[in-house]
Amino acid sequence: MKSIWQKISFIGVNEDNQKTQIEIVFLNRIISISILLQILTVPFDLYLNGTKFVFLGIGNILLFSVILILNHYKLFLFAKFSTFFIFLSFVVLLSFNDKGPNFEFSLILLFVLVFILFKNRYLFIFLASIVALTYILLHEASLRSVTTTDKATITFTLVYDFIILIAFYFEIYYFKVLNKRNEQIIIDKSLQVEIKNREIIDSLNYATKLQKAYLPPKEILNSIFPNSFIMYEPKEIVSGDFYWFFQSKHKNDTSEFDELFVVSADCTGHGIPGALMSIICTNALNSVIINDGETNTGRILDKVREIIISVFNEDNLIEKRKDGMDVSICRIYEQRKVQFSGANNPIWLLRDNADEIEVIKGDRQPVGSYEKPFPFTTHNLELNKNDALFLFSDGYQDQFGGEEGKKFKSINVKRLLLSMKGQNMYVLHKHLEVELHAWKNGREQVDDILFLGIRF
Repeated sequence: MKSIWQKISFIGVNEDNQKTQIEIVFLNRIISISILLQILTVPFDLYLNGTKFVFLGIGNILLFSVILILNHYKLFLFAKFSTFFIFLSFVVLLSFNDKGPNFEFSLILLFVLVFILFKNRYLFIFLASIVALTYILLHEASLRSVTTTDKATITFTLVYDFIILIAFYFEIYYFKVLNKRNEQIIIDKSLQVEIKNREIIDSLNYATKLQKAYLPPKEILNSIFPNSFIMYEPKEIVSGDFYWFFQSKHKNDTSEFDELFVVSADCTGHGIPGALMSIICTNALNSVIINDGETNTGRILDKVREIIISVFNEDNLIEKRKDGMDVSICRIYEQRKVQFSGANNPIWLLRDNADEIEVIKGDRQPVGSYEKPFPFTTHNLELNKNDALFLFSDGYQDQFGGEEGKKFKSINVKRLLLSMKGQNMYVLHKHLEVELHAWKNGREQVDDILFLGIRF
């Protein structure tokens, strides 16, 4: 029954008439209920009044069915007018029957019907006037069938009811005008919001092009370590995570190099604030490594911290700024020697002959303002052929998902990497993307994601 009711309610509704969908559904339901009521009342009319009103009921059923057919063929205006005049005629006929319903109440319902179905102001005034005129004429007709003693009472009732009807009419008209004004205000506001939103999106799309241009080419890493990958997925259009490379004194033989700096960083915030912060931090790295020629990873982070603090060291700042970044920085030299320093971020090593991931922790302080700062630690490591090095932000492991909506967690990332041990880094990259998509399962990404993998 529910599916049949839904099908009848949506007769004539499609994508082309979304604006009038509510009116069409309302009309279909009113007509459907009217047909059902007419069918149910035919036996009672036959029992109480004989065949006097049976033919009227059958006629109404046929007329109401025509309205549904008009809606089916998208003739909505004809269907609305037909509904109005059928109901009006029905009320007029019943008003002359002593046993019929109270026509005054029916005319008020007809007012409401006109109000809902006809949005055009002039059509509403015209049809509402017809209802008011019908009300007056029916009362005048009722005066002729009563005694003189009752005429004064009926006349008073007529005037009283007419005043109520006029007040009701103007109340509906005022509400309709006010509603139309509010609809227009909403449309105008929605249009303004849409324009602003489009401008913001266009600006962000252009900003992401600038940010991507600011990032170093991935070819720098791939030219030295062909078996490597970068997974870079901003939460929003622009990102607070960034990667950074710098190759020093590259020789003709691409299999040899003096040193390569690899950085995985997670700046404070994401979106536009994070992207602006990433530019400040990138400039600081350029200044310390490229311009000053600093090579020790611990001292690099010390100097970068000084630059970042100086950028935000303004006298008018009331609160101490927390802007900065969590970062992993590696200096790879002499083929497989690695120097590492970290600020709240570790690096992971998956050695070719090991069954566990080795975690090299960074210092528990950011590159930025900190209550008790201390010099960053420099770790010296030596890797073997086929060992894998991973740098990352916390976006991947902090992503919510799964059946219970929990974080993915670092332990599951480690299991994932161990399960793909020995695989080509391109295959591992694709596997990480597939697992992340399956874990999210339609949920919103909670943070920027950055994951780098290098196999030696």
